[in-house]
Amino acid sequence: MPAGGRGGRFPAPGGFSRPGPVRAGAVAVGALLAVLLGLTGLAGASAAPPVPVAGADWSSEILYFILLDRFADGDPSNNAEVDRADPYGFHGGDLRGVRDHLDELQQLGATALWISPVFRNRPGRFYEHQPYHGYWPWNFLEVDPRFGTLEELQALSRDLHRRGMKLVLDFVVNHAGYNAPLADHFPAWFHATGNIGNWEDPTERETHRIYGLPDFASERPVVQVLFQAVARHWIDQVHPDGFRLDAVKHVPLSFWREFNGRLAARRGGPGFLLLGEMLDGDPRVIARYLQEGRFSSLFDFPLYYTLKDVIAGGADARKLGSRFFEDCRYPDPNRLGTFLDNHDLDRFLTSCGGDRGRLRQALALLFTVRGMPTLTYGTEAGLAGAAEPRPDNRGDMRFGADPALASWVQALAWLRRRHPSLRQGRQVHLAMSPTTYAFARILPDEVAIVAANTGTATAWLELPAGRLFADRTRLPDRLGTGVAEVWGPRFECEVRPGQVAVFLDAGLSAARAAAWRQALALHADPRSAGKVPVTFLLRAENLPGGAVPLVIGGIAELGSWDAGAALPEMTRAGPGRWRATVEVPRHAVFEAKFCCRTASQTLWFPGDNLFVETGDRPPAPLSAVW
Repeated sequence: MPAGGRGGRFPAPGGFSRPGPVRAGAVAVGALLAVLLGLTGLAGASAAPPVPVAGADWSSEILYFILLDRFADGDPSNNAEVDRADPYGFHGGDLRGVRDHLDELQQLGATALWISPVFRNRPGRFYEHQPYHGYWPWNFLEVDPRFGTLEELQALSRDLHRRGMKLVLDFVVNHAGYNAPLADHFPAWFHATGNIGNWEDPTERETHRIYGLPDFASERPVVQVLFQAVARHWIDQVHPDGFRLDAVKHVPLSFWREFNGRLAARRGGPGFLLLGEMLDGDPRVIARYLQEGRFSSLFDFPLYYTLKDVIAGGADARKLGSRFFEDCRYPDPNRLGTFLDNHDLDRFLTSCGGDRGRLRQALALLFTVRGMPTLTYGTEAGLAGAAEPRPDNRGDMRFGADPALASWVQALAWLRRRHPSLRQGRQVHLAMSPTTYAFARILPDEVAIVAANTGTATAWLELPAGRLFADRTRLPDRLGTGVAEVWGPRFECEVRPGQVAVFLDAGLSAARAAAWRQALALHADPRSAGKVPVTFLLRAENLPGGAVPLVIGGIAELGSWDAGAALPEMTRAGPGRWRATVEVPRHAVFEAKFCCRTASQTLWFPGDNLFVETGDRPPAPLSAVW
């Protein structure tokens, strides 16, 4: 979604044509589609067969997002009302411009391109805003001439496939553009409701308009069939390798279940990417939509928020441990699309206050953690900018503006491509502290140890990883910032401040790998590991009368942060002292906090969260003073 579609600054759409009432005796679904397809010239269209792309495992891909209008102007003849000084206007980028820079993108390490919507958009401004972003479609079956032609899009697809690269098209199903003729011709296809007033209300999110944009009635079969036909058109004409699916939370799960299920089964094939933008920071929500919506992938917004907090914001590095512990909620966390920013968010460099060192560290984690890394155009050029109050995060691409940063991205991409453990290995928690986090990526014949230091002093870590390596082994950091030594069961490594170190062994013996996987199996699936008691101690002298302290946290035994759930109550252990012992999973990593309930509200402990890391034995009691 573009800014203005979520948290934007659009005025009330004064001249917008609202959908009329549903007309009785409307033309049958098939006839409606025949009219639509006939008007757009779809009937009888054909195209050359696709060039096959080997492999269907998207965790091995490096996805690069391009906002077409802001990337490169390859054909000035299609420029219309271009004003590069206007942050809300067209800047001239087009499909030809993307083709002109494929060599650079491939050298950078990108293996797949996701391009912003190519649909024909409204022809002019809506107030001061031009539809340069492509998310205000008027005609879902034509290429907007300001971006190029269908033939140029087909040529881009062929160029990518010849290089062994992939193409992902952005696909909008939630809404049409302002004043779209489609809403006037077929009002029954749209909700006759107002704008979203309460963004936390799931019904409003799915049935009301995003700032006046005509909202498709996605629950209606005619709309579902419509978008199946639109998807068929683009697959048959362009042969993309996947769709990025916009605004997932604004469309019912029933629509996604039908759309994705049919598309994967009949048109796209099992390797066709269906990557959804489900903007939610709760892993439980992401996991539910991933499974029930039949997506092949969703963007990992929970991890995005954690990386922003820890790397850009200087928060406790143990937040990474508690975030990755929740990977057990996903059927396969490698399916998630990881990212640092996008066209709706502040650039990560801006989140870091312009600190390129922190951006480099975040990029190193992006390329070594599980999932499919996604880069926003210009990250390698040092583009900065905030999303609000105007979209400075969507600045024009500056090729070659930061060679050092581009070389860093290129080195990370090469390291990931060279070592399958960094693409497909099982991720296992190793250790954490307020300024460090370490994990392993394990395959039967290769292991990677990754350690991050967010502090200001060099960190020496002793990790439970010695059994993976031959005794008395000295390993260089593949990113050039530290060294590791193995002595018997001990794995000791140096990580310099603000750096990420990566230690690799591609000669892992079958016997050592099997023993290691067995020893760490419970870490990877803590739900089957049994439980250990964890004791929480609180000193609270001035609680409200009758209030009993409770323990809440990020696991089911502590309510999964739901203050309305049944939470463990603490018992009095003396004047102003409280105690609770809770059975929690072994090898768990989570955050917890104290709270108490009164008749009218829940009061939260004002201090920082507690970080809990369990093993085979109970950890030391965790305490705080309220």
